[in-house]
Parts: sequence; structure tokens; C-alpha cells
Amino acid sequence: MSVQARTPWSICLCIKLIDHSVFSGLLCTVLLRHSRVRSCLAMAVTPAPSDPVVLDLMDSYGPMLIGSLFAAALWGISTMQLFLYHLNCGDDPILLKAFVYAMWLLETASEMLTFSSLWPVLILKWGSVRQFSTVSVPALHRLWVVSIVTVAVQIFYLHRIYRFSGNRALIPLLLSPFIIWQFIEPFMFLGWILEDLNYSTLLTKRTRGLELSLWSCNILVDIAIMIGMVILLLRQRHSEYRRSHKLIGRLMVMVVNTGLCTTVVAILDLILVLVFPDGIQYCALEFPLGSLYVNALLANLNCREFVRKSEVDWDSLQLRTAPQEIRRLSHHAPKATSANSSTEDVSRVFELGKAEIRVVKNALGTF
Repeated sequence: MSVQARTPWSICLCIKLIDHSVFSGLLCTVLLRHSRVRSCLAMAVTPAPSDPVVLDLMDSYGPMLIGSLFAAALWGISTMQLFLYHLNCGDDPILLKAFVYAMWLLETASEMLTFSSLWPVLILKWGSVRQFSTVSVPALHRLWVVSIVTVAVQIFYLHRIYRFSGNRALIPLLLSPFIIWQFIEPFMFLGWILEDLNYSTLLTKRTRGLELSLWSCNILVDIAIMIGMVILLLRQRHSEYRRSHKLIGRLMVMVVNTGLCTTVVAILDLILVLVFPDGIQYCALEFPLGSLYVNALLANLNCREFVRKSEVDWDSLQLRTAPQEIRRLSHHAPKATSANSSTEDVSRVFELGKAEIRVVKNALGTF
């Protein structure tokens, strides 16, 4: 009898079932692996779906982002300058201290409004076409905050010219209409844009005209203040007191440097408004302008102590003037023939010394 005949039929059936299940398992494994390979190949061959909307922000939020970064850097510099001012402002009046701190607080508020206008569009709701096509309300409100800083700093400079010129109000009166317009224009701009928050409203001729008038007045006032202060310092430099010439020259350099920074930025801003009528590229320089004014103000105030200590020793100036002037007079003038002439020379020396002190204190007291 064969082996198959001797094997019970139940055992044969089990062997066949086992063979069939093993073959089925191997077949399923091969098919599964083959399907995975095909799906991976399909994913590699199938191109990724293209983005149906491509947003170019170079004309809108690109310049705003660049300007906000510049403004943040200048805010950090002004914070350091405020700390230095706090250390050296012991002799300043309370009103001047309050004015400086108020300017820094307004600058800080401007920075907060700037980043609160960028956060929803670039971070919180990134990709929303509606957000990109709508003007940010916080960005509009920062305009009048910056205008307060700009006008306040310019008025401070005009007050300095008024005092240094002997309380003559000609220059402040001539520039007052342009300063008033710089304060009014942002509120008019804000009212017009709030009527329609669409981005295209910023590019209309009406809003462009307001921007051009604002920057033109800003440039005019800054240049007039800088030239007026330089002329007043030059008049003092033409005096016969040689000791104060170097000091006043240093003050002229300080006035030109601080005034030139804001003037150059305002001119470049005006050029951007004219060159790019279909965008807001001017925001790259308009955003940091308020911080630049605060930095210029603090630089002027912090330089006072340096100029005083480097050029004039107030305790010994009056005592040193007389011997030096006496030696100069004795070298150039003929010999005195009487006691009266010697007395006149000595009194003239002391008058020159007092006048020199008045000139130098006048120049420093206005800064």
C-alpha cells in the first residue's frame, strides 16, 4: 500500500490547506509590496500641484517690513541714548526732561502700532488675499503719532533758534504754517483712507498729493532750521573772542550732522513717492523717520556735556582771560604812559573776558 493510501484523508486535507495558506500569504506580501512601489513611483512622477495664487508684496508689505526693521534698530539706539540722557540731565528743567521722555514714549507707541499692523497679515493670517488687499488700521494711526513727534522736535529746534537770536520770532513765524500743516495732514489722510480701506485708495491722486505736500513741508522746515542755526552760530564766530571759535565750530558740526540726517531721509522719501506712483516703497524710509527725529533730539542733548567739558572750564575761564589778554595787549600795544591808561587796559581785559563767557554760555545754553 502506498504512503498516500496509508495516510488518513484528514491529514492530507490539512497539508493542502497549509500549503495553500502559505502560498496565499506570500502572494499577498508580494502584491502589497508591489502596490507600495507603484504608489511611490506615482508620487514621484506626478507633479506637485501649482499654487493658483502667487502674491508679490514688493510694492506693499515688502517696504513696510524693511522700514519696520530699520525703525526697530533706531528705537534700540534711542533707548540707549535715553539712558545716557537720564544719567547726565541733572541740571535740565523738569519740562525738558518730561518732553524728552514723552518723545521716547511716543516713539515706542509708534513701534507697537507698526508691528501690530504687520503681525496679522504676515503671521496670523498669512496667505489671506483679503488681508493683503486691505489697509491696516494700526498702520494708519501710527501716522499721527509720528507727526506729533516730528512737529514737537521741530518746535524744540525753533525755540532754540528763538532764544539764541535774542528772542526774535521771525524764523518761527515764517515756518509756523508749514509745521501746522505737518500736524493736520495725517488726520486728513486718516479720514480719507478710513472711508475705503482698500489698498488702491493709497494710490489715488488725492492721497499722493497729500504725501507730496507733507514731505515737501518736512524738508523745507528741516533745511530752514539747519541754515538758521548755522547762521546764528557764524555770527557768534565772527566775534573777537578767539577762545569760543573752536567751540562754536564744533556746535555747527553737531547741528549740521543731526539736521542733515532727517533732511536726507525726507528727501529720499519724496523721491520714492515720485518714482513709484503705483506702490508704497516710500514706507521703507517713512517708518524709521520718527525714530530718527528722537535720536537726533537725544544726540543734541547728550552732546552738551561733552562740548562743555572738552572746551571750556567755567571755573577758571574768567581768571585765565585777564592774564592772557594783558600779555597780548602788552605785546601789541604801546607802553602805557600813565596810571589811567593801565587802569583802562585792565578794565577792558575784564570786559572782554565777561563778554567771552556770555558768548560761549549763550551758544551752549540753547543746546
